Amino acid sequence: MQSRLGRQGLRALFLDLLPRMNVRHVSERERQAAVSSLLAGSMKVSVVDWTSFETMRAEGMREAFAFDEDFRKQGFSTVP
Repeated sequence: MQSRLGRQGLRALFLDLLPRMNVRHVSERERQAAVSSLLAGSMKVSVVDWTSFETMRAEGMREAFAFDEDFRKQGFSTVP
């Protein structure tokens, strides 16, 4: 966030956005699925993104706040 939107974006994330979110821990199944996908995949995608994909699928989420194409390539719509 900071590298993309600067200190003001970072401040907005922590003071405005995160307090409105439900943050939960990743399950062991989601972590294992993410690592398996990372190791099997041909895409250069981080383990953080693979974990996000698995968690979002488990929660039935279809939309991501993301700046890169990886979420769209995995079938999610993105904002902004």
